[in-house]
Amino acid sequence: MTNPPITHEIIIGELIEAYPKAEAIIKKHFGNGCWTCPGMSIESLGFGAMMHGLDVEPIVQELRQVVGAETK
Repeated sequence: MTNPPITHEIIIGELIEAYPKAEAIIKKHFGNGCWTCPGMSIESLGFGAMMHGLDVEPIVQELRQVVGAETK
């Protein structure tokens, strides 16, 4: 099974499950609150960025760079 592509549409919980290294980046940008939020299993990366007042594209690029070795 291949991991899903990292885009603004990926669900945050699925992102972390597929790419464990992504957890540090999510915490860096969104804080620790994601782990107690029930929305983690239904909210997209783009929605999370919007809720935190962030531009999602730099986060997507950082995630791709950090987990890049896992996607090959």
